[in-house]
Amino acid sequence: MRKNTYKKTLSLILTTVLSLGFVFQVNVSRVYATRRTTKSVDQLQNESNAVGKDLQAANSQLVNLMSKVDSLTAEITEKQAFIQEKNYEIEAAAKKIDEQYNAIKIRLQLTYENQSDSSLFTILLESKSIADFVNRVEYVNTIYKYDKELLDSFDASKKELEETKRVAEQEKTELEAKKSELKASQNALNKTVEELKAKKGNIDADLKAAKDEAAKKAAAERRAREQAQLNRLNGGSSRPSGGSSGGSSGGRDNGGGSGAYHGSSGEHSGQGLNPGSRVDGNAVVAYAMQFVGNPYEWGGNSLTNGCDCSGFVHQVYLHFGINTVRHSQAFLHDASPVSIECIRPGDVVVYPGHVAIYAGGGRIVEAQSYPAGITANRSVFCHTISGIVRY
Repeated sequence: MRKNTYKKTLSLILTTVLSLGFVFQVNVSRVYATRRTTKSVDQLQNESNAVGKDLQAANSQLVNLMSKVDSLTAEITEKQAFIQEKNYEIEAAAKKIDEQYNAIKIRLQLTYENQSDSSLFTILLESKSIADFVNRVEYVNTIYKYDKELLDSFDASKKELEETKRVAEQEKTELEAKKSELKASQNALNKTVEELKAKKGNIDADLKAAKDEAAKKAAAERRAREQAQLNRLNGGSSRPSGGSSGGSSGGRDNGGGSGAYHGSSGEHSGQGLNPGSRVDGNAVVAYAMQFVGNPYEWGGNSLTNGCDCSGFVHQVYLHFGINTVRHSQAFLHDASPVSIECIRPGDVVVYPGHVAIYAGGGRIVEAQSYPAGITANRSVFCHTISGIVRY
């Protein structure tokens, strides 16, 4: 009974914890989603640029601080070496003082061992004359004076060295204090830089998500427009149409809007352009379809051995006695312009750097590329259409 109660209690606790975790996760996700969707791409880009400038300025300050810290470190090292050198000089001066002091003591001991009138009397007795006596006394005093001056000089030098060392140590202490202040500023600035990096990372992540979302939305809208246009062009069929293309009104695909017909300009951008033709468009398509699967060759003019996009269109139309231009963009001005809603099989579709023949059913037949060769499986909207012309 107790075991069952324990199990029920544990189960209830686990369920509660998991529920709370789920709620927390959902709330976090909602907050995150809200945070990412409340600002536009432009707003996020401006924020990213602003934080980027702050980060650049902080990094510049950080580099400047680091340079100053390095300079102070080098100066402290030099000051320490100077202090060490003064220590050696002080030790040497102390040694000289000790040596001189010991020499003086020996001389004093020998000269003044018996400081009494008898010693002076002995000097007087040993002197050959009064002048000799005076000379001997002056000699003793001169040695004493020399020893004292030399000892005073050594002592002054030592004190001077000690004062120089004391000043250097004080300067070193000041340098170390300044270095500590700069290091504290550097640490604070490092923290600011990391915070700015994190902030910019979050903004950039939001910006990427917003751009991805906008790109997906734009792609979906574009696909929907193109699909609607294809449906209007082929009347719900994916096969090339087979009606006659002769004259100004026969055999064209069911018309519609021009939502995917963008990027053109001038006379090629008008609506209702539906000129007559000199050739049966379906015949053009039928002839062109015979070469599907053959190779692509840049600059080539052979429908069997290889040709490029403009060469393919040129050779197909040449078969029908129409000598076209040989450059893709030149086709725009080589025949009569056609509106997208009036397109029909056999019309020439011009793209930026490419040209093809409309095969009907929303497809084109073309010399596509080296890997693909001559194909008839791509949508007429595979690229932005620069214009459509009819011969």
